[in-house]
Amino acid sequence: MSISVRNSLSFRGSLLIIAVTMLFSSVFSLFFYNHSFDTEIQEARTRLDQLVATVENSAAVAAYLESEDLGLEVVLGLAKNDIVSWVSIQNEVFFASSGDRSQFGAENEVRYSLADPFMEGEVVGELEVVPNTMLINGNARKTALYHARILVLFSLGMVMLVAFLLYTYLT
Repeated sequence: MSISVRNSLSFRGSLLIIAVTMLFSSVFSLFFYNHSFDTEIQEARTRLDQLVATVENSAAVAAYLESEDLGLEVVLGLAKNDIVSWVSIQNEVFFASSGDRSQFGAENEVRYSLADPFMEGEVVGELEVVPNTMLINGNARKTALYHARILVLFSLGMVMLVAFLLYTYLT
């Protein structure tokens, strides 16, 4: 009496290992995707904060002096960065922006207070930045998907190796 390959212990054990591993791999990949996505979004926010920090003093001077030329130089310089969609410097009497604000939603804006360059504790204006959320989310999604795929492919490779070894040693 011959045992078919489908009924053999090595085949059923291999199928069980493959099924359980792929289930765990899928669940962990989903968690890893979410974690990678959130990490990328946070890193983009950190890069935006660092970018603003490089021009914050110049923006404060522009607001203090109400200098349109300096203000435009600052906002247009910031707007050249890929992760920035729109920028403005403003106070009660002064406003400089990188373009038309109406095309960007208010839910994504980030506001930075501009400290008076000469009087400590005083605020001379505000720097408002609208991040390029489409680009940031797209990059985060692409990176998270890449990480999740790597995890699934690694798991698949390992389970295939284990299944092959199990089949080899049990037959």
